[in-house]
Amino acid sequence: MIALAAALVAAMLQTVPAGPAGAKTLEQGVQSHVDEARQVVVRTDAEWARLWQEHGGERQRPAVNFAMDMVLGVFMGSRPTAGFRVDILSATPHEGKLVVRYQEITPGRGAVTAQIITSAYHLVVVPKFSGEITFEKAEHEK
Repeated sequence: MIALAAALVAAMLQTVPAGPAGAKTLEQGVQSHVDEARQVVVRTDAEWARLWQEHGGERQRPAVNFAMDMVLGVFMGSRPTAGFRVDILSATPHEGKLVVRYQEITPGRGAVTAQIITSAYHLVVVPKFSGEITFEKAEHEK
């Protein structure tokens, strides 16, 4: 009985909403050097150094304690105009996996946007999770 209660408490503590009220956003914006759409899981400092070099170039990378945490990221890839954004909404354990929900925001039909190439991204730090991690795209509610 005590083991079951401990397992339930551990599961609740691992539910990490990734947004303004949850996980720590390391960086979010529209000017990444990552040109192709992809989702990433970074579990080591070496992986973080490689990703940051590709994403941020010579800018100083945020410090992450990989003994306790890991980085999750979603990159939309290059887009022809402004008005694109990506938000990581949550990272929740489900059936032994960590499910990361994210949402892509696109300019509305007929929207007037700047004609500039953008590459939206969101990088967050969450508590370390050793199992499988999957990403699910959520529909944007207008």
